[in-house]
Amino acid sequence: MYTKKELNNGLRLIYEPLKHLPSVTIGVWIKAGSRYEKSNLNGISHFLEHMFFKGTKKRSAKQIADEIDLIGGQINAFTSKEYTCIYVKVLSEDLDIALDILSDMFYDSNFDENEIKKERGVIIEEINMYEDSPEEIVHDLIFKAAYGKHMLSEPVLGTKETLQDMDHNSLKNYYDSMYINENVALTVLGNFNEESIVEKINEYFSKEHSGNLFSEECNPKFHSNSIVRFKDTEQFHMCLSYEGLSFGDPNTYSLMVINNLLGGSISSMLFQRIREELGLVYSVYTYPVYNEGTGLFNLYAGFQQENFDKLISEIGIIFNNFFNKGPSEETILRAKRQLKGNYMMGLESTSSRMNLLGKSELFHSELKTLEYIHKKIDAISPESINMVINKLKNTKTPAISLIGNIKNEDEYISKIRNNMK
Repeated sequence: MYTKKELNNGLRLIYEPLKHLPSVTIGVWIKAGSRYEKSNLNGISHFLEHMFFKGTKKRSAKQIADEIDLIGGQINAFTSKEYTCIYVKVLSEDLDIALDILSDMFYDSNFDENEIKKERGVIIEEINMYEDSPEEIVHDLIFKAAYGKHMLSEPVLGTKETLQDMDHNSLKNYYDSMYINENVALTVLGNFNEESIVEKINEYFSKEHSGNLFSEECNPKFHSNSIVRFKDTEQFHMCLSYEGLSFGDPNTYSLMVINNLLGGSISSMLFQRIREELGLVYSVYTYPVYNEGTGLFNLYAGFQQENFDKLISEIGIIFNNFFNKGPSEETILRAKRQLKGNYMMGLESTSSRMNLLGKSELFHSELKTLEYIHKKIDAISPESINMVINKLKNTKTPAISLIGNIKNEDEYISKIRNNMK
């Protein structure tokens, strides 16, 4: 069971003892991602994440790596559209070392200009690698199609152009405005002394760093736009997007059941019909995207050009039948059981548990125990399923992103729209 504390400096702490483990995982969660950037500095959240590993006032980049390696620990970070997380996993006996390194990186990174120049080249190579993967790009493009000019549509990595304007001053200014204690949550999970953990966190994360919380000028609105990109590839890659649910919405678990039934599992209707029975694709799946105040429900398919007409016809039939008839009670019961199993096995991992607690706290959603999740899944009814289906149906035309060797984009977009009415 987790415990939540607010420290004197405004930083929020959530900790959960798991005594059966030999290790402890500490995560620093910051509400800073591409959604909160200025367009000319798109990618600065991700750039800043890289720079935390490039040296502090008392440690070089190599010393950070050496100290973690010496105790057999793991340290890493990731950035999304709405948050950044820096985390470390070590044996329980090395908790103090981990906290010292993590707090040093968080509060006292140098953002050295020479390191910035080198890291800019590293991130450009990361963008180049990403551009070589159309299956990855098509997911970024669906955000652009669905959210238009809102910053939620922009890539987490930024662009080669925006990276050029990032220097010590821009990184430091962004850090000072976003990495304030009121914008940060700390998670600790694993085998640690419960009586001393708050004292330890206060010792290492005690600095005052306050400011004005970020406020968006406008909330994102869903658009049924289409984006087509020509790329000389063997396969076509397609995403379709419906307006979904925001993070923390009470109907989240009903949408998860819908996802599992439509395309979120190997027993789903899309997978069984389109891949297993007809062999039209190698990969087809659906997935929900939850953001603060908004969300998407997306479909992806990768396929040969000659299969397009049959594929989009079958997808349209499956979606239209599902939206108009809904699932049976027996099907819902089966999907609820599957969802429970997925959650139970997923939360065996401290990293998964850390993600759930960290994101919930950042976005002021209720922190969820396994018992709470089970009750929510049990409460899913045909009525709640139909409520979410009606929400999806309100997107009369999905947003579309399509990549491939496309010579007449209007023809493809027209066929998709005609089949997905």
